[in-house]
Amino acid sequence: MIKHKLLMVIGHLRPIADARKRGVSSTSNDATPNPTSVNPQRPPMRAATPSQQALRGKIIVLNGFPGTGKLPILKKVKELLPTETACLLDNHLLIDPVAAVIPGRSQEHHELRRKIRAPIFEKLQERAQKGHTILMTACLVEDDERDASVLQEHLDMAHEADVPIFWINVHCSQEILQQRVASIERCSGTKTKLTDPTLACDLVDKHRLIKPHKTDNSMEGLLFATLDVSGSVELSVSGLMRIIKLP
Repeated sequence: MIKHKLLMVIGHLRPIADARKRGVSSTSNDATPNPTSVNPQRPPMRAATPSQQALRGKIIVLNGFPGTGKLPILKKVKELLPTETACLLDNHLLIDPVAAVIPGRSQEHHELRRKIRAPIFEKLQERAQKGHTILMTACLVEDDERDASVLQEHLDMAHEADVPIFWINVHCSQEILQQRVASIERCSGTKTKLTDPTLACDLVDKHRLIKPHKTDNSMEGLLFATLDVSGSVELSVSGLMRIIKLP
């Protein structure tokens, strides 16, 4: 009798042991994969939620001719973002120190600008990697090797940080451009900004803003768009926020 009971117990335990070896729980009728096992039928990862996307860093560049209104737009955007994770860099902060010591646009002038940009862009890259939003202004045109090189520096920064870069070429009507270039605020400022409406219009007539997809078609995370900023700052900000998908 005792031997018969022992055989019954052993017979009951053997399927449980076999199930454990296969990584299957015996407490359920449905086989549940062991956490360490690989399930070839596992569904794909879910797409990042809007809140998760918001935590990812990004670089936003407004590229446009002098007087377009790039800086006022980005200043307003910065006010809408968390103070501790938003950074605004106007390109004149990098240009003006060089213009003060090396006036003109000589090779030496441009080389010094490049040397100043390098550590600044490195720091911006670090901030973007931490989830910060980097806002930048630029004035880069096609058919210019130096401008193409500066564009590539922006793309490299985003690539190294593994964050998306939004390159947005902004433009406005000639009438609005003339008004903005000659505005009191602009003319009374301390930055080396163009304040001659005629020269500003000549730039627009003779040049085209650079398009990043023509420089690097394989760049992942690059979004290129154009935006008419002839209207109010608030209207332009609204259009920009839709492009970069921020609330």
